[in-house]
Amino acid sequence: MEQTLGQLADPTGELLGTGFQEAREGRKECPWLQEYKEFPTKLFKRYGPLPKDRFEKPPKEVLFPREEYLYKGLRLLIKEGPSSDDIQKGRIVARFETEKFSFRYSINCLPMGHLSEARAKVILGIIWSSLVRYFLFMTSGTWGLWHDAIRQEVIRSIPVRLPRKPATTQRIVRIVDALRSIPEADVEEGTLFAGEGTTKMQRDKKIAELERDLDQAVYELFELTDEERERIEEICGIGLDFFYRGMQSLAVEPLDWSDTLPRFGRRGDLVRNGHVIENEICRYLSVFLDLWEPQLQEQNGRFRWRIIRPSGASTILAAILQVETAEEPLKDPEETDEQAWVDLLERIEQSSRMPVKARRVYIDGLIRIVTEEDIVIIKRNERRLWTPSSARDDAEATILRALQMGEGAE
Repeated sequence: MEQTLGQLADPTGELLGTGFQEAREGRKECPWLQEYKEFPTKLFKRYGPLPKDRFEKPPKEVLFPREEYLYKGLRLLIKEGPSSDDIQKGRIVARFETEKFSFRYSINCLPMGHLSEARAKVILGIIWSSLVRYFLFMTSGTWGLWHDAIRQEVIRSIPVRLPRKPATTQRIVRIVDALRSIPEADVEEGTLFAGEGTTKMQRDKKIAELERDLDQAVYELFELTDEERERIEEICGIGLDFFYRGMQSLAVEPLDWSDTLPRFGRRGDLVRNGHVIENEICRYLSVFLDLWEPQLQEQNGRFRWRIIRPSGASTILAAILQVETAEEPLKDPEETDEQAWVDLLERIEQSSRMPVKARRVYIDGLIRIVTEEDIVIIKRNERRLWTPSSARDDAEATILRALQMGEGAE
C-alpha cells in the first residue's frame, strides 16, 4: 500500500549499485578510483561520524570499478548483510553521506541527489527503524539462511512515506542527526578519567533512547495501531533474539509471578495507580480480558482469572478464566496450585478421548480449552509465549471457538 524506496528514488532501476570488486584474474587498472579513498567495510557502522582518518587507499587494479557517481554526492549506503554483533544483531546497517569515498561490493549505494537532504534523512530514519527491520525480516528470503543478506530487489521494496507536516520531518531529522554524530566510546568503564569522555555504556544508553524516539516517530508517520506496534516490538525484541540465540535467548526464560501479586482476581486487580502492573503475565491477562470481556456484556458477565504455576511442573504455566457476573461472583478458589494442576490434567485426559467436536483446541504444543463456563490456556513458561501479541492470538482463537460452540448449540 505504501510507496517503495525504488519507486521514489530509483524509478528506472538503474541507479542502485554496489562498490568496486576485486578478483585474482581479469583485473584492470582504474586511475580515477585512486581519487576516492576506500571506506573499509569492517568500519561501516550505523551511527557516528565518518572515520575518515582510517580510510584506506583503494587497489590500483580491480575487476569492476563500478560507476563513479556511486562514490560522491548525496547518497544512501546500505550494507548487504544485517549486523551480527551481540547488541546490533539483525539490524540494518545503513548510512547517509555526501563526502567522496569508495567502498566494496558488500555495500549497496543509492544516489539521492534529486531529493532534499531532509527527505534523504527521513528515508534513512525509516530504514533504521524497527518497522523496516520487521518488514525485511518477514519478507527477505535471504535473511535467516546460512548467510544473512539483503538483496537489491528487497532494498527497492522498502516502504517509504514522506511526512506531510514539517514538524514530523524536523523531528525525524533531529533524531537522525543525533545518531549520525554520536561519538565513539573513548574511555573505559571505571577508569580515573571516565567522567571526561563517553563510556560504551553511556553511548549504548543514549543510542537506545534515540532509537526508541525514532521508532515512535516512524510509527506515527505510518499511522500504526497499538497492536501493530506491539507485534513489531516483539519480533524485533524477543523474536529476533530467539532467532539468533536459540535456547540462550531471553525469549525462553521463565516468567516470574511474585508472591506479592494475587493468584486470582478480576480485571481491576491487574491495575495499580491507573496502570497495568509492570509484570508480563499481568499485561498478557490485561490484553486478553480487554478483547474478551466485551463479548460478555449482553449477559452482564466478566472473567475471574487465575494463574497456576505448579511446583512439580515449573516449565508450565496455566491461565484459567471463569465466567461470573458482578451480582454473583465466584467463590475464592481453595485448592492449591498443585491440586488445581492435577484437576487440569484430568480434564485434558478426558477431553482428548472425546470426538472431533470436543471443546478444546491444540495448536503447536499449547493447549486451549473452551467450555461454557471457562477458558483454560496452558503453555510453557517462556517469555515469548506470554506476550501481548500472543494474548491477542489466544483471545481471537478462543472467541472463534466459543462462536462455533454457540452455532452448534443452535
